[in-house]
Amino acid sequence: MKYTTVIGVSFVDVKGYPKGKYVPDGRNLGKIETVEGGVARNIAENFAACDLPVRFVSLTDRSAFGVSVTEHLRGMGVDTRYIKEVPEGGIGMWMVVLNEAGDAAGQISMMPDTEPLLSLIDEAADRLMEEAESVILEIDLGEEIAERVIAAAERHGVPVYAIVGNLSVIERRPDLLFRTECIICNAVEFGKLFSADLRKNSPEEMVSFLQGIRHTDLPSVIVTLGARGSVTYDRRTGVYGIVPAEEVRVVDTSGAGDAFLSGVVMGRNHRITLTESAAIGTHLAALAIGTKNSAVPKNDDVHHLLRCFIREPAGIV
Repeated sequence: MKYTTVIGVSFVDVKGYPKGKYVPDGRNLGKIETVEGGVARNIAENFAACDLPVRFVSLTDRSAFGVSVTEHLRGMGVDTRYIKEVPEGGIGMWMVVLNEAGDAAGQISMMPDTEPLLSLIDEAADRLMEEAESVILEIDLGEEIAERVIAAAERHGVPVYAIVGNLSVIERRPDLLFRTECIICNAVEFGKLFSADLRKNSPEEMVSFLQGIRHTDLPSVIVTLGARGSVTYDRRTGVYGIVPAEEVRVVDTSGAGDAFLSGVVMGRNHRITLTESAAIGTHLAALAIGTKNSAVPKNDDVHHLLRCFIREPAGIV
């Protein structure tokens, strides 16, 4: 059996919800909830929620949270054999305050020590790639981890999709991102790669921008534009696409990007076009936005999921 292999770390998400309108410089009454999170962990759970084979390569520790994260994923059906336990510091922490609309008003994160993960990759990289259908890599884990994972994937012909976070690695080593199968990020992140302010670009303007840089060694690209949907560029076919966002009642937007990336890779694993894969990601993101959890609810099987986007075919430019 081939796995979608997700390489990254887990977090404890501490989320604050205001009661009424959020006042940035004032005291806000509300409620605080703690859930299991982390982009890579969320993505692994999203695949399991859709009953797709997924393996999580990560760290844990002996804390109550560490034990809970591993047990929860295993119960969901995630292959957890490559989650390495360390005595302490194996789980990160992310704190976010959401406003009355469910959008993040402020956030801060604490990364775990990833050195033990590097040793795990050194020991098991080729074995992992032999059993991988695709790899989803949290590229901000560090240059050494990213380099070794991508090199192993290249040796075995396995496509790599990067989770782009704070750009700490990419700003120093943009070549790593250009060795992946597809860049999937928002307009702010994509603009930083090319020293451009793309925050207000319409989908059509984003397509024009992509057409202007296609002479570079750019891999396939998906740029998300929030409520304006997303734009795709498939390097293999030269096709550009625009996918509209889905209307949904917003509860919590913090897991939307993770769900979107999950859906894109699911589609590509099933040999679906990049634009149609982005439509699957859009649907998964809508499911995630409608829940307080950091991952999508387990209520759609994969066959239904892959049919969802056919309601309105993705637009080709």
